[in-house]
Amino acid sequence: MADDTKPKIPTEYLPENWRKLGAEKFDLSESTIGKVASGARNNDDVFDYLLDLAVKGKQKAAAAEANRQSLLEKLNA
Repeated sequence: MADDTKPKIPTEYLPENWRKLGAEKFDLSESTIGKVASGARNNDDVFDYLLDLAVKGKQKAAAAEANRQSLLEKLNA
């Protein structure tokens, strides 16, 4: 069982195929990649890679939301 004090990756910001991407990059199983993301397994290189993917995903989501808000403001002007 994962220790709740270990950092976890917010998977909602990862691309749909994040397990496959990590497995291919690090020659590990998709299950192992998932365990690293959930904090159940320690692997700094995989964790940093997934964290970078999540940050990029969050930035992309924030930009899309800002664009939606801008379009709504133009529509309601």
